[in-house]
Amino acid sequence: MVTVSDSGEQAFIERMSLLMNYNGKAPWIGGYRNPDDLNEWKWVTGEEWSFTAWNGGQPSYIRETALALCENKIGVIVSQNWNDDDETRSRFYICEWENQKDISNSCPTGTTAFKTNRYKIYTDAVNWETAKRNCEMLGGHLATVSDFEEQSFIAGLNTSNSELWLGGYRNPENPDEWLWADGEPWQFTSWNSGEPNNTEENALSINPANWNDAFGYLKRGYICEWEFSAVGDVNRDGSADIRDVTAIQRYLSEIEHLSPDRVLLSDVNNDGNIDIDDATQLQKIIALISDDD
Repeated sequence: MVTVSDSGEQAFIERMSLLMNYNGKAPWIGGYRNPDDLNEWKWVTGEEWSFTAWNGGQPSYIRETALALCENKIGVIVSQNWNDDDETRSRFYICEWENQKDISNSCPTGTTAFKTNRYKIYTDAVNWETAKRNCEMLGGHLATVSDFEEQSFIAGLNTSNSELWLGGYRNPENPDEWLWADGEPWQFTSWNSGEPNNTEENALSINPANWNDAFGYLKRGYICEWEFSAVGDVNRDGSADIRDVTAIQRYLSEIEHLSPDRVLLSDVNNDGNIDIDDATQLQKIIALISDDD
């Protein structure tokens, strides 16, 4: 159920409740009395209880253990603030879905922002596989490039004009095909003149502003990237759709590799596990979006 963290969120929920009317009934929201300390209130999500919006005289009765959004009239002004109430009563209720997983706390210091993502160059020279693993251990992935604007940004980061690993590699089953290690679609290229030039060179580097194919065993610095995307948008194309359901199913069947940040986006029901329930939940969300359209 919905939780309320500040006056802005309270105003939004109040406005939504008044517009929907709920047939004059007050809807439940996600607060409850702590059964071990009846003077303390908590949110069902475990979120910190740091904001309140009680109606006058509320909370009023220590045996009323649940939180409802109730209408309050002062003259012609109608508002909906909080009442404590008997949890056995039947009421409508307001649900909340967190549509953004913020991984900023897992980003190392010294990253540089571009749009919703963050990037950092590491100068320790390692082979491509080690660079990939190092980025994933930090909660990100080797940098991928989706368009000219992102390419220009990444080239601008490389102020030392070094050769650095990016997240591209040759498909070992089809050496003429290139893939991104995080599973992002390969839809943009920025090769240096004459590149790629050797099908034995199986990894992608930027040198200094455009791309080379290179032997993955060579030691280079590398660029890590951290993504900020909506939960369910596993392929990070800007929307959660049936392709994301397929990506989760392929991951569960061990057909498709997902980088740790994409695995995070696959946890649709936010229970800490990636399983068939996440694919099912995402299908339900997509169906609701389609109905709204």
